[in-house]
Amino acid sequence: MDNYGMRGGWQGQDAENELRRRAAEYSSMSRGALESELAREAARLRAEGMLDIGQLTAFMNAAAPYMSAEQLKRMRELIDSLR
Repeated sequence: MDNYGMRGGWQGQDAENELRRRAAEYSSMSRGALESELAREAARLRAEGMLDIGQLTAFMNAAAPYMSAEQLKRMRELIDSLR
């Protein structure tokens, strides 16, 4: 299962490399595509009873060094919209 390295997954350098890879992947997406991806993933996690806002916030905090201020602001807004 893809857990973004947050729960029993990647550790240390592997986690950092995965964060960099995902940040690069998502940074190339348009805002609309990124929001659609988030909505799909959130719906899937809700259906499975696995949507964890705390885990999303932890991911955002871990990825923050690789994001611009605007990207970080938007991610906070998106996570807040899922509450």
